[in-house]
Amino acid sequence: MKKLLLSLLMCACMLAPTSNKAHATDMAALLCKDVLAYPADQGGMVVIWIDGYLSSQSDNSVLSNEWIAALGTHIGQYCAANPTAPVMDALDSLPETEVSGGFDMLALPCEQFLASPADITNGIFWIDGYMSAASENTSMDDAWVKKLGTHLTTYCAANKTKTISDAMSAME
Repeated sequence: MKKLLLSLLMCACMLAPTSNKAHATDMAALLCKDVLAYPADQGGMVVIWIDGYLSSQSDNSVLSNEWIAALGTHIGQYCAANPTAPVMDALDSLPETEVSGGFDMLALPCEQFLASPADITNGIFWIDGYMSAASENTSMDDAWVKKLGTHLTTYCAANKTKTISDAMSAME
């Protein structure tokens, strides 16, 4: 139990804003050159958020590492060729890609969600993207992501047999 609480605390710290000032990013206005300037892990979070956003729009909650890699490659290539374009414009030229594997993120049991502290942050950003599309919102807000992360980890720690979908439904 101590290891789980320590892992959850580490995840909450990773989600906390780095300054006292709350920060929101309008993903629809985020420029390619800005994404290309991000450190790899931050750029990866943008790709994962976009995948969650696209998943909600297409009513497909399968999270696939193969697809994330293909999406990241496409966005990187598009942005390198179009640095002043909004990153979301890369989605207009997204090729049809057959992917295999993955898992249904919404059906993921809470216990499994919490099993890999390194993957919790990725899951939170994917879920934020998914929920953002469902509410027709393109803003990624530090304070909201932190609240979402705290809710998901707290809910899942107390309800290990419930799913991520259950945890999302229980969000205020």
